[in-house]
Amino acid sequence: MNNLNSNTNQILKYIKKYKKYQIILFCLFITTMLLNLIYPFILKYLIDGVIIPKDTRLLTPIIFIGLLAAVIERYMAFILNYKTKEYSNIAIKEEQKNMYMHLQRMPLDEYAKYSSGDILTRTLSDTVQVISVALKSIPLIIAQLIYGIVIALILITLNWQLALITFCSMPLYYMTLRSCTTQLQNTSKKERDAYSKVNESLREKLEGIHIIKALDKLNFFYTDFEKSIKLWIDESNKHSKIAIFIENIMILIIKCTPILILGYGGFKTINDKISFGTLFAFYTYVQMIYEPVRMINNNLIQLKSIKPQIIRIFEILNVKPENYTSGQDFPSPIKVEYCNIYFKYKDFLVLKGVNFKINKGEKIAIVGESGSGKSTIVNLLVRDYLPNEGDIKINNVQLKELRLKDLRHNIFKVTHSDYLFNMSVKDNILLGDNFSEEEIIEVLKAVKAYEFVMNLSECMDTIVGEKGKLLSEGQRQRLCIARALIRKPKVLILDEATSAIDSKTEDYIFNKIDKMNCITILISHRLATIKKADYILLLHNGQIIDSGTHEEMIKNNNVYQHILSSQLK
Repeated sequence: MNNLNSNTNQILKYIKKYKKYQIILFCLFITTMLLNLIYPFILKYLIDGVIIPKDTRLLTPIIFIGLLAAVIERYMAFILNYKTKEYSNIAIKEEQKNMYMHLQRMPLDEYAKYSSGDILTRTLSDTVQVISVALKSIPLIIAQLIYGIVIALILITLNWQLALITFCSMPLYYMTLRSCTTQLQNTSKKERDAYSKVNESLREKLEGIHIIKALDKLNFFYTDFEKSIKLWIDESNKHSKIAIFIENIMILIIKCTPILILGYGGFKTINDKISFGTLFAFYTYVQMIYEPVRMINNNLIQLKSIKPQIIRIFEILNVKPENYTSGQDFPSPIKVEYCNIYFKYKDFLVLKGVNFKINKGEKIAIVGESGSGKSTIVNLLVRDYLPNEGDIKINNVQLKELRLKDLRHNIFKVTHSDYLFNMSVKDNILLGDNFSEEEIIEVLKAVKAYEFVMNLSECMDTIVGEKGKLLSEGQRQRLCIARALIRKPKVLILDEATSAIDSKTEDYIFNKIDKMNCITILISHRLATIKKADYILLLHNGQIIDSGTHEEMIKNNNVYQHILSSQLK
C-alpha cells in the first residue's frame, strides 16, 4: 500500500497542472454514467407496467424516453472520448516540451549518464504513456467509485438478498489485483528498459551507417538489431501475459455471478417474491456494477504499470538544472585566470593544480598528448563542468558567480565536429538571432565560405542536411567558425576547429580573428596552427609543466619536442 501511495503521489505531482482538465473529465464521466443508469428502470417499467399487464398506453412515452436517453448518453460519450483525447494531446505536448527544456538545461555531466536512445524513449514514449493513463485514470477512478456506490444502493433498494450475493464476489477482484501487482510492475520496467535499448541500438546504427557499409557489416549489425528487438518483444509479451491474465480472471467472475443471481432471482420470481421486471432490472444493474469495479481495477493496474515510466521521467526532472539567469554581469575588458584547478572525471584525476593567465587580445595554444586534459581545460571555461577544486576567474570574479547566459554569449567554443542542424546555411549561422544580411555575408567572407555557399543550389537558403552531411568536413568547419565569429566573442576557443581546413585558408581566418582583439585559445595537432599562438602551455598528465613561445619550447623542452615529432604535423 505504501508503494501505491508513493506511486500515486508522484503521479499527482506530475499532472497537478492539469487539474482543470481532470475536473472537466470527471464531470463528463459522471454525467455519462448517470445517464446510463436510466435504462434498467425503463426496462423495469416497460415489463411490469406495459408488457405483463398488456397496457399499451405508456408504451410510446417509455420508448420515446428510452430513445432520448440513448441519444443523449451517446452524445455525452462522444464528448467525453473526444475531450479525453484532446486534453491528453495537450498535456503530452506540454510535458514533452518541458522534458526537452529540462534536458537542455541539465549539466553535461548529468546528461552524459544517459544514452541518446534512452533519452528519446523517456521524452517521446514514457511521457505519452504516463499522460495517457494518469490524466484520465484519476478522475475516472473517482467517478467510477461514485457510480458503483449509486448502483450498489439501487441493488439494495431492489432486493437486498440478491444484492448480498453480488457483494460477496467483490473481494475476489481485490485479491486478483494484489496477487499480480509486483509481477506487473517488474515486467513493465523490463519492457521499458528493453525498448530504450532498441531505440539506442537503432540510433547508433543509423549514425554509423557509413562505417557499416564501408566494412560490409550489414548482416552483422542487422543481427545485432534483431536481437535487441527480440528481447523487447519477449519482455513486452511477458508484461501483456500478466495483464491479460488479470483481465480474464475479472471477466470470469463477471460471467459467473449473474448465473447465481438469475438462479436465485428466478426462484423468487416463480414464487412471486419479486416481479419479473425487478429481476430483469437487477440483472442489468449487476452487469453494470462490475463495470466500475473492472474499470477501477484496470486503472489501478495501469497506474501501477506506469510506475517505471514515472521513475524514469523523474530521474530526469529531479536533476537540478543549470541556473542561466542569476549571477553577475560579464565583465569587459576581460582577463582569464585559472587558479590551482583540479578536476576529476569519475575516479580519474584529469587536471592537477592548473594555473595560468590570459589577457585580452592574447592567443595561446594548449599542447599535450591525447588524454592529457586539453579539452577539459576549455570545457571548464564554458562551464560544461565545474572544477572539483580551485577557481577560474574573469577579472578576479569567480566564473561560477557570473550569469551563465551572459557567459555563453561571450565565450564561444568551436570543435572539429561541431553540430550543423538540418536547416539552411543562413539559419545554422543565425540560430534564431537577428543579424543583417550584410553581417552574414561579411562573416562568410571572413572564413572564406562565401564563394562555396553562393555556389550551392539555393545559396544561403540551401539545406545542409542532418549534421551538415551535404557539405564537406572543411565546409562544415568554416560555417561553425562563422557561427561563432558573427557573435563577436570576447573569448574564442578553437579545439581542432580547423583540422579539415587547408593552411592557406586557415591563415586567412586567423588574420580576421586577430583583428577582433579577443582572447583566443587554440588546441590543435597541426604545427602551423600552434605556431600562431603568442605563447604555448605544455600539458602533461593533467599538469602544466612548461610554457613559452614555440621557439623557446623547441629549444628547451624534450616533452614538447617529442610531441612535435610524434603528433603535430
